[in-house]
Amino acid sequence: MPMKPSASSQSLGQVSEVSEENWSWFPGRTRNTSKEEGPDITLHISSRDGGADTGAIFAAAAAEIPAGANPFKDEPLPPTKKLRNTLIWVALCVVIVVPAVVGPVYYFQVLLPREKAWKEANAPKPVPPLPPLVPLTEVFYDGFSSVSSVSWTPRVGNGLDKGWDFYGFGLSEKQCFTSDATSVAVIPDSAAPNNTVLRLQAVYYPTEITCMPNEAPFNSTKTSWTSGGLTSKSKRIFKAPLALAKGDASTGNCTSLVIEARIKFPAVLGTRGGLRLFPEPQDQPADAPRCEWKDDCGKYGKWPASGEIGIADHRDMSTSVSHGIQLREYGQHAWRVSETPLADTSLDWHVYKLEWNCDYLRWFVDGQKTFAVSRFDVSEWPFDQPFFLETTYNVGGQLVDPNVATINSQMLIDFIRVYPSNMAEPPTSDVVKTAGADIIVTSSNSKVANGTAPTGTVDTTAANTPAAVSPTNVTVAVLPAASSSNSSTSSKNSSQSN
Repeated sequence: MPMKPSASSQSLGQVSEVSEENWSWFPGRTRNTSKEEGPDITLHISSRDGGADTGAIFAAAAAEIPAGANPFKDEPLPPTKKLRNTLIWVALCVVIVVPAVVGPVYYFQVLLPREKAWKEANAPKPVPPLPPLVPLTEVFYDGFSSVSSVSWTPRVGNGLDKGWDFYGFGLSEKQCFTSDATSVAVIPDSAAPNNTVLRLQAVYYPTEITCMPNEAPFNSTKTSWTSGGLTSKSKRIFKAPLALAKGDASTGNCTSLVIEARIKFPAVLGTRGGLRLFPEPQDQPADAPRCEWKDDCGKYGKWPASGEIGIADHRDMSTSVSHGIQLREYGQHAWRVSETPLADTSLDWHVYKLEWNCDYLRWFVDGQKTFAVSRFDVSEWPFDQPFFLETTYNVGGQLVDPNVATINSQMLIDFIRVYPSNMAEPPTSDVVKTAGADIIVTSSNSKVANGTAPTGTVDTTAANTPAAVSPTNVTVAVLPAASSSNSSTSSKNSSQSN
C-alpha cells in the first residue's frame, strides 16, 4: 500500500509517495523523536526496478503506527520458558562451577590421602638380604647310619606355605611331607645286615588325616598320603670347581665335581622318586625374573631361571630313569632330558653319577655314560652357582593316581657322596670337607665294623625341624627292613668309583 511520510519525518529527498511497485522496504530501529508511545522504527526504502534512483534511502518515523501493531515489540516470556531457562543456568552452574570449586578440595582432602594410605599399605615390604652362603662342601659322604641334622633337613608340608597356587607343590601332588619315622627313616639292609639305608616311604591312611595338625597353613587341608624327603639347603651346598687346569672356562679344562648315589627306585603306579640339585637361595640382581619367595630363588631369579639338575628321576612303573636339566632359554622354560632304559625290570640297585663341570654336565648309570649337555648347547648357563641336594618320594599329582600297591612303597638310598674328579681316592666313609677347611671324619665305618645297625629313627634335633604328623587311630604298617637283590648288593666299604 502507498505510504506517505508524516510531517515529522526526515528524508534525503522529497518524497510524496512510495509505490510498492517500484520500492521495497525493510524495518530497522532508530530513535523515536515523537512524544507518542510506540517503538522507534526506521523504514529503509530502495529501488525495486534498479532505475536511476536505486540506492536512495528514505527514513520515516512511523509515530502513527500503533504500538500494539508493531511486529518488532519484545513479547514477555511464558512462565514455563522462564523456568526452563532458570533450570538450564542452574545446571550449568552445577556442572561447571561446582566441580571447579569442589573437585580440587575433594581430591586433596579425600582422594589423595586415601591413595597415599593404600600405597603405603600395599607397598612391597622391604626384604632383608639373605644371610651369607654357607661354605661350599668339596668332599662329602653320607652312608646314612642316621639322618644328620647337620647335613639334612626333612621336607615338610604340602606347599601351602607358598600359597594355594603352590598347593601340591605346583603339581597337584597328594602327599604331605613329614619328618615322621614312617616317612623318613634309616633301616637295616636285609641283604647286608651290617649295612643301613635311608628309606623314604609313602604311607596311605584309609581315613584322611590333617597335614601337620600343629603347623599352619599346612593344617588347613586333609590328605590320605604322607611321604618323605630330605634337603641339604643352607647346610651342604655344592658347586663345580672354579680352579682350572689352564685358560678360562671356555677352554674345556675345568675340574669336575662328581656326585654319586646308590639308589633303588620302586616300580609303583602313581609315585615319583628322585635325586636332584636345586640352586641355593641368593640375592638376585634387579633384572632377574621376579621372585615371589626370596628363599627359593637362586642367583638368576625364580625357577627355572636359576636352573635345576636332575641326577636321577623315576616315575610310575617305568623301567627307565631320566636325567637332565631345566632352565630358561630366550625367556622361556626349557629343558634337556634323557631317558635311560635299565637292564632289569625290578629296578634294582644302581649307581647314578653326575660329572659337573664349568663347561658341561655328564650323566652315568653304573659307570656307563648316558647323557651330556654342554654350555654351548644352550643359550644360558646358570650352573655356575652353588646348588643343594634334595631327594623326595612323591605321590600322585600329574602322575597316574596311586593305587593299593602304593601303600607303604619305598625308595631306598644306600649312600650319597661328592668329591672332585681329581681326588686320588673317592670317599667310602662318612666325611665332610668344606672350602678352606680340613677334611673331617664325621663317623668311620664303625657301624659295619661293630656288626650293628642303627634303629629306624630320624635325628630331628635341628631347631628348624617342624613337628611331624602324629596320626591317631590309624594303623600304619612299617616295613622293618629293605629288600635287596643279592646280585647287586654292595657294602659301603667297597669303592663305588666309576
